[in-house]
Amino acid sequence: MSDSEKKITILKYLVKTQQMMLWLHVLGQWCQQVCVLFVRFIIMNYAVIV
Repeated sequence: MSDSEKKITILKYLVKTQQMMLWLHVLGQWCQQVCVLFVRFIIMNYAVIV
């Protein structure tokens, strides 16, 4: 494998890793928002029941 092929392989790996990190970040934000909405929903329904 030549140097240029090695560099291309490393760059492809870095791009995939960057995309995965971005996806995990977005997923984490989404989960956090869903959790907040779920807690609000539970609190509102509990207030109505009591």
